[in-house]
Amino acid sequence: MVDKRRVITIGLTLIVAAAAGHFMQNGFAFAARTDVATHAIASGPADKSQIDIASALPTPPMDTISPEKLVTPPPWVEGRIVAAVSFQIEGGSLTDAPTPLFSSSFCEPTLVATAKPGAMMDVALSAPCNPNERIVVGQADLEFSDATGGDGSYFVSIPVMNNFDPISVRFANGSSVEAKPLVQSLELYDRVAITWQGGGIMHIHALENGAEFGSSGHVWSGSPGISNPIGRPTGGFLTSLGNPDVMRPKFAEVYSFPAGHVNQAGAVRLSVEAEVSDITCGKEIVGQTHQISGSGVVNTTQIALTIPACDSVGGFLVLKNLLQDMKIARN
Repeated sequence: MVDKRRVITIGLTLIVAAAAGHFMQNGFAFAARTDVATHAIASGPADKSQIDIASALPTPPMDTISPEKLVTPPPWVEGRIVAAVSFQIEGGSLTDAPTPLFSSSFCEPTLVATAKPGAMMDVALSAPCNPNERIVVGQADLEFSDATGGDGSYFVSIPVMNNFDPISVRFANGSSVEAKPLVQSLELYDRVAITWQGGGIMHIHALENGAEFGSSGHVWSGSPGISNPIGRPTGGFLTSLGNPDVMRPKFAEVYSFPAGHVNQAGAVRLSVEAEVSDITCGKEIVGQTHQISGSGVVNTTQIALTIPACDSVGGFLVLKNLLQDMKIARN
């Protein structure tokens, strides 16, 4: 039986010997290229065997001993050196790649709602990846449309309908962002609102405590009142919402009366006017009415108004029974 240890030892010896032979041949070739071998043979004692060996070596082609060939390493050497350098960089000194500008966290919209006097709420939207986009703002079925700015921001002050339903902003792709309202003075205000779509102009008219059209106490878009008066409020105010320049515009008007602040009994007569224009004449306007009291309950009614024919352009359709009059009790 052949000794396994001996076989292994012989194999290794053969491999080492072969490697040594390869190195010697390459060493002689390198010496021949640089004239080192010639100098060594000339300075040493004359040995015929060495001379015979040196003379028997093949002469390398002339293109292999040009300066460029000596300076430029073979391509496979370059590949191995670069691979080694790349490995060292990846293992020690590379840092994480910077986060892309439009990452999911950067594009995440945020909505902040801040309470203000008059049972109002400042709504601030930040949506960096939704610039110049149509949005729908709403709360408790009261909705209107507008558009974000060039940087995706938007700001509006809206009357809060209740403290239960969130304030929302809906984007063109159907996604939305919400904020929770919290207004301490909501129970001190009674509110009515109308919302509509399809263009056209509608207005709420509120006649407070026996006021006539055009007199003091007549609150409408032409005389909207003050939402945050100095001192104790004595009259109501109107808020108009919506942007006519966006596609499929939706509008809202809200009248607010500080019923919890007044000290005398009275009433507010309410009516709605719809303007007859070239856009709306002979057509139907679809919308809703919304009426709330200090209890926070919102009563919503669907409406469909048929505007008079186009020979009545410039006139107004007056709807006196669309909204219920407000009865103000003495506090």
